[in-house]
Amino acid sequence: MMEPFRRFMSPGNHLITEKNVIRMRNAIFVPVLLLIALSGCNDRTTPNDPAVQPSQTTGIAQPAGTEKGSGGDKDSQTGTDSEPRVDLFGVALRAAKAGDLDKAEATIRKRILEAPDDALSVELYGDIAQRQNRAAFAAKMFERAFQMQTQPTETLMTKAAMQLVRAGRAYDALEMIERWIESHPDSIQPRMDLVGLAAMIGMVDHSIPAMQFLLQHINLSEVDMLQALARPRRIEPDQTFCERQLNINPDELRPQYALALREAQRGKWDEAAARLPAVIKKHPEFTPAHALLGRLLVDLGRFDELSQWQANCPRSMQQSDQYWWVAGRWAQHQGNHPAAVKAFVNALNFDPYGQPISLQPMLQSLQIMQQERESQLVAGQIRDYERLYNAIHLFLERESKSQDAAFQIADALMRLGRLWEAEAWARGSAQLPNDLVSNGQKRYTAIRQRLNRATPWRLPETQIVHRINCEGLPDIDWKLESQPTRLAAYQPPRRIHFTDVAQELGLSHTSRLNAKALAKGQSIDMTLGSGAGIADFDLDGWADLIAANLDGDPMQENSSGKRLFRNVGGSFQDLGDSTRLRDRGYSQGIAVGDINCDGFPDILTCNIGRNRLFQNNGDGTFTDVSDRLPASTEPWSTSAVICDMNGDAIPDIYIGAYCAGKAPFQRVCKSNDTVVTCTPLIFDAALDTFLQGQSDGPYIDQSNQWVNQESPGRALGVIAGFIDERPGLDLFIANDMSANHLWSPTATSNTSDSKAFQLEDLGVIRGVGVSGQSRAQASMGVAMGDADSDGDLDLYVTHFSKDYNTFYEQVAPGLWSDNTYGLGLVQPTSELLGFGTEFVDFDNNGSMELVVANGHVHDIKEEGFEQAMLPQLFLRQADGRWSEADGAQVGDYFTKKHVGRALLTCDLNRDGKKDLLITSLFSPHSLLINDTPDAGQSISVQLVATKSERDAIGAVVAGSFNGMTNAAQLVAGEGFLGSQQRQIILGAGDHDEAQGLTVTWPSGWVENFGDLPTGQEYVLIEGSGEAFSVAK
Repeated sequence: MMEPFRRFMSPGNHLITEKNVIRMRNAIFVPVLLLIALSGCNDRTTPNDPAVQPSQTTGIAQPAGTEKGSGGDKDSQTGTDSEPRVDLFGVALRAAKAGDLDKAEATIRKRILEAPDDALSVELYGDIAQRQNRAAFAAKMFERAFQMQTQPTETLMTKAAMQLVRAGRAYDALEMIERWIESHPDSIQPRMDLVGLAAMIGMVDHSIPAMQFLLQHINLSEVDMLQALARPRRIEPDQTFCERQLNINPDELRPQYALALREAQRGKWDEAAARLPAVIKKHPEFTPAHALLGRLLVDLGRFDELSQWQANCPRSMQQSDQYWWVAGRWAQHQGNHPAAVKAFVNALNFDPYGQPISLQPMLQSLQIMQQERESQLVAGQIRDYERLYNAIHLFLERESKSQDAAFQIADALMRLGRLWEAEAWARGSAQLPNDLVSNGQKRYTAIRQRLNRATPWRLPETQIVHRINCEGLPDIDWKLESQPTRLAAYQPPRRIHFTDVAQELGLSHTSRLNAKALAKGQSIDMTLGSGAGIADFDLDGWADLIAANLDGDPMQENSSGKRLFRNVGGSFQDLGDSTRLRDRGYSQGIAVGDINCDGFPDILTCNIGRNRLFQNNGDGTFTDVSDRLPASTEPWSTSAVICDMNGDAIPDIYIGAYCAGKAPFQRVCKSNDTVVTCTPLIFDAALDTFLQGQSDGPYIDQSNQWVNQESPGRALGVIAGFIDERPGLDLFIANDMSANHLWSPTATSNTSDSKAFQLEDLGVIRGVGVSGQSRAQASMGVAMGDADSDGDLDLYVTHFSKDYNTFYEQVAPGLWSDNTYGLGLVQPTSELLGFGTEFVDFDNNGSMELVVANGHVHDIKEEGFEQAMLPQLFLRQADGRWSEADGAQVGDYFTKKHVGRALLTCDLNRDGKKDLLITSLFSPHSLLINDTPDAGQSISVQLVATKSERDAIGAVVAGSFNGMTNAAQLVAGEGFLGSQQRQIILGAGDHDEAQGLTVTWPSGWVENFGDLPTGQEYVLIEGSGEAFSVAK
């Protein structure tokens, strides 16, 4: 028999999706009567079945105040003075109890013809039909009996709800239960039934008042219910139950809505949208279907259909928060941001449960309107929700046994003014055995003392809707207006192709793991793999490679050393120990940059243990200058970047950190006695390191002065460049299981005084901290580029499986919006686990392609985890959406599964086309030479800054090719555990000259280098005014 409650889906959580979904299917309520109806069992009920028990205690409906077996009204019992009448009710009752259902039915029909207003006879007819397994007719009789009574009994209403469900009318059953609650406002059982049924059919909003009542009146603190209250719209409808309802009653199409909702929750937007028109046509007043269709049209980018959608909506839709969310998104699409803000405020007004669906887009419109005060209010609320959701993720990952995590949830709810839920979490924490807090009773008492029966579910002063002034803001105009195209620079993709030539060219390297440890299973420290770096270390014009190993033990110096492969005319030589790169640490990422501005690239290796810094001597050897680095407070470093953060022309260093302390290397996590990767959420997040460079001497740790790491992440990917519209170099940090950071210099930063320089985190307020659903994701790698050819920078962040990789489109200077659904990038990525990724113009036609390296962290096939995965190449289409290229046409590498990790771009054979280096676990790294046969012309540029940091990080190169403008920014960090070749290649299509090639240097100076022929490499030196051609 099917359980009556519900599945949660939690994308972005390591192992959470399978493990916790199974656990949460356990019923948090056990509806005594409705459970039988929800089971859908087709066995005939027996006389002793509690499901057919009547309003009284006899087993079949009978009138109150009569002896068992008697029935009907006075006339039916006594008849007239001249002729006693047959007791038809009593005869029918006795026949039913004896099992003679045919006689019982015939007799009760006569009784109803005789006394059509006798509600008890109608109810008895329903009981008989129920015993005959005629659910549809029984439901009609119970509904009729209910309508005939001014005070219907709870048992009658229970039977009506049960038979409605069995008749395939679950939505009518839900309405019946709601009427039951109205007529018996103090009853507990119908609320329990309502919660279970509403969750199964996608009507969870209807169950929230019931859950609130149960929490407030009977002190329920069941974990599943508390999670449902915290995130009700994450509850997934029950597919099997809804399909059974459709089979029972094909004319009732509302279960199709629930199936569409389930598909939408899983990112199958097109399939979901296809189900809904038939539902709306059959049930035009069913507002949830209208609301879902509107959301889908927005997320699919089908804005031209929204005017008609709005015209078809019933008037009651204007009481729906989702209607106003759609209205707000429509207004944004039309460029009417004041109307959008007003619509989003309406959405919050009609959403008393505090769901943040409207917060992120409202923040975007407020930012565009330059409403700073209101923007800060909304951003603060988004951060509060992010704290709540992170705490819930933490609680789940710690197997719902962590007292500390429960109190973190309570604290987050307190910030949101949701005291009743906070009290329940704090009270329930007393039963949790792990991560005990020392002051739990004191913290609980502090919450409890703020509660009384008059306390509202949410404190009004915490609701920002009351603090945003909508006076004078316009209403929504639903008239469709044409929008200017954003794709004027679109160029159709050419036939892109790659060939893996790593072994052929002498690049033979595998990121080896500790075989002895691996035999026990993959622990968390093994899963990221090791990174790589690409740079011309000997300045001979050919890009060389450095690769790392992690085949020893964390915190130890017993791994194999780093390997530097010299590129000699397009083939590679392993230089071995001659380079003096003597680092045997347990490696993660590699950063390359010129720390002393002498023109020779230097190397920083990130380890689990001591990090190492090597200065290039210019003669093929390196000197270990690690003593210039301050002692690290965190043992686990991941990605790093060398760049000038404070604008003093001296390179600084950012080092990202993952999980804090030594616990990640000591704790063993298992699944069916197999060692598996622990989820990072069971460990505290580590603090990142910000090091200020000096012209000589050691680096200064400015981590406490430059940034406020109140909300640390678990850093994996990093990009440094001029990302937002404000002056100064920015850092984007892709954090695993917590909000991404966008560190941007404050407006008051003084570059001449290091103590005054500060970075502030704008990730959430600028739209790149969390997803469009205001949810932190498990971010891995990051790509940045002008992906839609509109002249600004977009971001693409890879995530864990069962979630989607996120496309952040820049919609205004320094503002981004999650447009992943509208661009068609949800479904192709939601089942994969992405790591390295890049926007690259592989065919040199002036438009970007998108490439992703995939690979899981688990390899437990019996539990559905296959570690090796296919890589992906996405091509932009004329309508702005992206489609996945056929791997067979792209090259053999894209037809085979790999455990992909870092992905780096380079031009290793100097043919003017971008190649790829992709690192893997368990197999050799791949060097994919770009041999696209009909690629366009290009210009290759290396930059040397003189008025700012020599590496010129953040410089923008732009050229015009017969009217086609192409531009690119030189960035550092480049995504995930690696460092790419410091080179810009501008695709020129079929044109043979760049007109007016310009460089906007980090110093702010714009320099024109004139018209340059394509098909060549150039060195551009700031202030020289001349492009120096490099011989190949």
